[in-house]
Amino acid sequence: MAPYIGGNANASHEAVKHGDWRDEFATKGYVVLKNVVPPDRALYYRQKMLDWLGSFANGFDINDQISWTEENLPWSFKNGMYLNFCAAHEKYVWEARQEPGVLDAFSKIWGTEELISSYDTINITLPNAAEMGGTKPWPHVDQAPERNGMHCVQGFINRE
Repeated sequence: MAPYIGGNANASHEAVKHGDWRDEFATKGYVVLKNVVPPDRALYYRQKMLDWLGSFANGFDINDQISWTEENLPWSFKNGMYLNFCAAHEKYVWEARQEPGVLDAFSKIWGTEELISSYDTINITLPNAAEMGGTKPWPHVDQAPERNGMHCVQGFINRE
């Protein structure tokens, strides 16, 4: 999981030292936490995403690279950001945001177990996304760069 914040999380007060990954997060604005989600669960989420892509009658088949075309995929914003089709509310997406390691990371960031989760989109970027035209894959950040302090923390689950 790699949460990202824009701006300086400690802009208005002295830096708090935690003695863990949060120090790197506060300094760099991002951190990569390994094994937050067990590998078998990460593979499960990846498969569910691919199953979802294949659930449309567009001719997409994950096992046939010839079918990895814009015409065979549901409409997406910027080659893989799925804003429509209630994609962010699929069962597997809710399961992913409730993974114990994910909840623990965000609980540590915000200092509470009372968390609010918001998903407006999911990102499924195929290896050939840049070849499909449109834009190349890009890092998505919701916090406006002119806002100081930590207002928006985003994360993603990645399985190589």
